[in-house]
Amino acid sequence: MEITPDTLVADIAAHHPRSIEVFERHGIDFCCGGHRPLGEACREHGAAVEAVAAEIAAAAAREVPEDRVFTDAPLGALLDHIVSRYHLALREDLPRLGRMADKVAEVHGERHAELNDLAAVYRELRSELEPHLAVEEDPRVVSLNARAGARRASAAGTP
Repeated sequence: MEITPDTLVADIAAHHPRSIEVFERHGIDFCCGGHRPLGEACREHGAAVEAVAAEIAAAAAREVPEDRVFTDAPLGALLDHIVSRYHLALREDLPRLGRMADKVAEVHGERHAELNDLAAVYRELRSELEPHLAVEEDPRVVSLNARAGARRASAAGTP
């Protein structure tokens, strides 16, 4: 994808996921406010469009297969990617991070009460994430999403 001052910020973010870190660094909204040209967004934030475009190109050069663009992919491919790339790692990391948060709070929480709060927030986050992962991995949900994606593709005239 060629990036010019007229390229929409949202399109850049969709095609080059690593560009998001560049947008965040410059305070450029790539989501709800992303439907405007890069040049306009850069001017608003006092950034040189050429410099931002160069940063995006450098970030895009670091993209790996996991950063694949799913804008035209079947929904099932996206779901498979999410589960294999993110869910498996989360399932491994959540318990380990919980043990670490609890241990740090136990050892240092008396002098740093915020560590107790951090451990509590982490436990709450984990208690919300794990059921969410299970829902996304439920074969019935995957099947429904795949069928909905097939209907949308059929309605759009794509295979």
